[in-house]
Formats: sequence, C-alpha cells, structure tokens
Amino acid sequence: MSHALNYYIMKYSLITSYPATHKEGDNKGKVKLDKAGNKVIVFKYRVTGTKDELEEYERIQKENGVDTIKDDLGKHLWFTVYPPATREGQLMISTNGKIYADTTNTDLAKAMIQQHGLFGQMMAKEIMKDSGVDIGSVNVPDDMPDSLENS
Repeated sequence: MSHALNYYIMKYSLITSYPATHKEGDNKGKVKLDKAGNKVIVFKYRVTGTKDELEEYERIQKENGVDTIKDDLGKHLWFTVYPPATREGQLMISTNGKIYADTTNTDLAKAMIQQHGLFGQMMAKEIMKDSGVDIGSVNVPDDMPDSLENS
C-alpha cells in the first residue's frame, strides 16, 4: 500500500473517558497525575472505516508498539489523552505513520478568534457548527458597532 499524505481517513466517535492508572510498579492501580497535579484522563473512541483502512490502522498501531483493541462488537478502539474538540470526526494516518484526529476546523476556529477578536468568535461559532459542535451563543456587547469596518 502506498502512503500518500493522510491517505487513510477513518471515523471516530467518543465512547467514554476515565482517569488513567499506572500499569506497573509501586504505583500500580493508582491514578496518574500530570506535572500540574491534575488527573490524566483517557478518552476512548470507536473507530470505523473500510477494510483496508482498518487493516492499515492495525498495522500502524503494531508498528508503534500498540496492541489493537476491539470492543465486544469487534469494532476497533482508539485511546488518547489529547482529545479532539468534537465527539465524532475523522481519524487520519499521516505519511510518517502517526494516527491523529483531524482538527482542521478547530484550528481554523482558534485562528479566527486570535486574529479577529469578537468577529472571529462569531466566525468560529459557524466553523464549529459545521463540525457538529454547538459552542453556544456569542455574547455581543450592546455598544458593538453595526459595521466592523468603521470600528
């Protein structure tokens, strides 16, 4: 199989989250903490795709030393401590064999807010809405000008 950039695109859907625990040593069974002392949370997703995509997913997981884990229905699972902002989305495999969630819309929304302030917040809301995420209403101040061009 050839490895084009992001050639394999599967779907993920969030199942649950739970605190990570140590697997061995003196701390076995204890909840893991990050450097700031917060619990490390694991997010568990169901992965779906074509037969070829799932075979590639298994191959990449094995190359990275990760066992393929399936649920009771035989569906592939993906675990991460770096959750994407959406409950469902696309799971990609890069040319260098990394499995990651497509965060294009989240990154775009963040950039709009950073670059365009309040107007960017309104654009970000629409971007995330297209991703199936409702980020709630954007509070527009009463003294907001009708036209942003003149502000």
